[in-house]
Amino acid sequence: MHGGRRFNINIHICHRGDPVHKDSMAFMIEAQIRRASLKQ
Repeated sequence: MHGGRRFNINIHICHRGDPVHKDSMAFMIEAQIRRASLKQ
């Protein structure tokens, strides 16, 4: 539940249009997805 909420916040921040910010957020999302898939 908590991880999903954080994921949604990151996607929302991504829409600001700052390319550097987008890249760092995309990297964070990738890391979270990888961590979540490792847990299963």
